[in-house]
Amino acid sequence: MSDENAALNTEANGGPDTEPDTGGGRREPRCAALRHCCANTTRPFRTKYNPLPHEPSFGQQLKYNLLCPPHGKLARYLMFVLMFGVCWAVMISITGSQGLPGGNFFSLLILFFTCALGGYLVSFIRLPPLLGKRTIILKK
Repeated sequence: MSDENAALNTEANGGPDTEPDTGGGRREPRCAALRHCCANTTRPFRTKYNPLPHEPSFGQQLKYNLLCPPHGKLARYLMFVLMFGVCWAVMISITGSQGLPGGNFFSLLILFFTCALGGYLVSFIRLPPLLGKRTIILKK
């Protein structure tokens, strides 16, 4: 009998995924409360809530570049390094020893990423990135 009363009490309070009535007649779901808590916790680390001043100092620019979500040149470099690590980990898990340094697939991975890096560097001198990629391949 007590199990039935507990079930009825849970239904009367709005179900197991809502918080009890706070007196205003409005019940807030727990996931919304969690979302609100996470938003308040991450507010100091987000660019949306911490705009860059009009004439920032070097320290303010550095702090702004490290805020989330990653943006600018730092985000591009970080993404390149992370993608290399992920591709290498997947290659090792699939091919085994051929994905380790000295293996054939590892050499192909290094060739691919050096071509991408060469294309990126050549674009700084206003040439087509394909030219930088091709230069790396011809040297190999």
